[in-house]
Amino acid sequence: MKVFKVDAGDPAEIRVKPNQNVAIEMQGGGTTGYLWEIVEPPSGLTVHGHTVKPDLESFGGAGIDRFVVSADRKGSLQLEIALKRPWEDVATKSVKVKIAAE
Repeated sequence: MKVFKVDAGDPAEIRVKPNQNVAIEMQGGGTTGYLWEIVEPPSGLTVHGHTVKPDLESFGGAGIDRFVVSADRKGSLQLEIALKRPWEDVATKSVKVKIAAE
């Protein structure tokens, strides 16, 4: 599985094959109470899961968020991932990832 690392605040573009599972990784929110979540996945994109790999090097470290997705068809899709607290409606940050399935 291909892994793409994305930095918060920077737009990203990834190229995939249709129906190919890929992982999108980004620095997590750690123990701040903020979590990354996908904002309404676009039609044509399947989200297979979201995991958080803890930072075992430092106590309470941020860790890495990993989203596994696949494009169901050829074309261009835009995925938005937002950093927010679960009980709030407004995100602190968001990242837009353009997914080009060829």
